[in-house]
Amino acid sequence: MQRPVYWKTESQVHVQHWWRAIGEKGLLSGPGGNRQSRSLLVATHTYSYSKFVKLYKSFVRPILEFANAVWTPILQRNILLLEFVQQRAIRVPFGRTRPQYFERLSLMNLTSLTQRRLRGDFIVTFQAFANQLYPIRHLFTLNTDQRTRGHRFKLLREVFRTTIRQFFITNRVFHHWNSLRDETVSNPSVISFKIRYDTLDVAST
Repeated sequence: MQRPVYWKTESQVHVQHWWRAIGEKGLLSGPGGNRQSRSLLVATHTYSYSKFVKLYKSFVRPILEFANAVWTPILQRNILLLEFVQQRAIRVPFGRTRPQYFERLSLMNLTSLTQRRLRGDFIVTFQAFANQLYPIRHLFTLNTDQRTRGHRFKLLREVFRTTIRQFFITNRVFHHWNSLRDETVSNPSVISFKIRYDTLDVAST
């Protein structure tokens, strides 16, 4: 059985471990992702976009995205460090004459890691409301004010006093989640939510 994870402000020791781990993720994932990128460079004999993207998604990106909902990077230096790993990795199929980073992302049908982390937070939030992640459902407070526009799963802003709580998932997704379309969050399954988000909300940004 899974037990609900309750947030206790007095658990300072656990908070310190979480905060330290968040900072260390950028330091650990970066070299790991770089090693996998170099392995792909050696092992890949063809530089076609489609084949390289499949390898990148299978071996490099999972390292950079490990447990993002919990260990998301907060410091700008760690965010840039992780992004640079992807930026460096997707140079491979272009050789020396390569376009700019965001143009390469577009050509390879990829998104920045910042966008991927936000998408992952959305999926966790959706699963909480869909009772697929029931143990964390109590962490999200719905805004029951009927006067507000938008979808029926809008979150209520939480008052926080610490930087750690500021970047907790419930506060991290507040503005972005509330701005989603009703047809996106009202989907019956996670798969349909992903498809709707990728086709509607990402395309409109």
